[in-house]
Amino acid sequence: MRYEATRKDEANLKDLLWRHGGLEHLEVRLHRPSLVMYSQDGEERINRARLTPQSKTRWRLDMPLHTGKWQATPYEGTLLELFTLLTTTLMPWMQPLFGGGEGL
Repeated sequence: MRYEATRKDEANLKDLLWRHGGLEHLEVRLHRPSLVMYSQDGEERINRARLTPQSKTRWRLDMPLHTGKWQATPYEGTLLELFTLLTTTLMPWMQPLFGGGEGL
C-alpha cells in the first residue's frame, strides 16, 4: 500500500516548526507523496528535508543533494521523532543560509 502525506500532516509539521521557534525561515509544503521543508532565497526555494510516509505512523527522511536530487538517509520514525532529529543532530542543515535572502 502506498501512503501519502495529507494536509493534516502538513499542518502538524508547520505547528511543530512554529512551536520550536528560531526556524521562522523554514516553510513546509505538501508535495505528494511527501512533505518538503524548504527556505526561500529570493524567488528560489531551497529544499532542506523531505519526509515521506512509509505507513500510517512511520516516515522516512531524505536530504537534498547539491544536484537537486534527494539522498535517502537511514532515518525512519514518527513525524515528531524525525522533526526532533532535524532540530538537534541535523540542525546545521536547518539553519539560515549565510548571505542568502533568509537574513542573518
